[in-house]
Amino acid sequence: MEIMNDDKKCIRCGRCIQECPSGAIGMVAGEKKLDRRKCDSCLRCTEVCPSNSLEAVGKFVSSSEAFREIEKDRPFYSNSGGGVTFSGGEPLAQWEFLDQVLRKCKEGQLHVALDTSGYVSWEILERVQENLDLVLYDLKHPDSGRHREKTGVGNELILENASKIAAKKTTWFRIPLIPNFNDSPACMEKTIELALRFGIGKISLLPYHTWGISKYERLGRKYSFHPQEKIAEDKVQQFSYRIRKEGLEVTVGA
Repeated sequence: MEIMNDDKKCIRCGRCIQECPSGAIGMVAGEKKLDRRKCDSCLRCTEVCPSNSLEAVGKFVSSSEAFREIEKDRPFYSNSGGGVTFSGGEPLAQWEFLDQVLRKCKEGQLHVALDTSGYVSWEILERVQENLDLVLYDLKHPDSGRHREKTGVGNELILENASKIAAKKTTWFRIPLIPNFNDSPACMEKTIELALRFGIGKISLLPYHTWGISKYERLGRKYSFHPQEKIAEDKVQQFSYRIRKEGLEVTVGA
């Protein structure tokens, strides 16, 4: 669990300062300051904050508790013809927990989708796929060198897993279109080639956005990627046309 700090909500009552046992919170020039290096995440400050300026985010739950929450939305699944999508972050980072919840979902006859980067051992992916109906496969770049440049790892394992999982389950590519990284026609051609080779029938184009910047700030984290431009709408349309021309389904922003 982490503490999300929103100074705009702070009413300067000082209760969090009095409650904090590690001295991680103070007032400087009339402004509340949270020193995360001192914070031991006891969360006592969030319990006394009357304005929710300090808020605990994330919680520990069992697979049974998670499934009970999922079950609450069963009427929506029935009415929409949809189901449950496990996304993230990376759901397979907690694959044992995910595997338990997936099993409960399938026992409950729910349609189940997994949104994953594919950067995981095939043994893990093969195990969880038994209880999946659909795999939403995030592909950031078809070239391993460029992929390593921005993510820190190559894409060999990712592409190998994409080929294997697409042979077992309905799989769609999800492409985050990132300015000056993977938004070139050549990059899109390679992506289409991979989709055709693996038997992937749908590509979702996701134009990059910066909606998460404020959340990073409230969590005290550095947002390291600041593109200087947005993906042009006409470029997205050109990519969509090119994908459809190959007989593949395409969606934008979903």
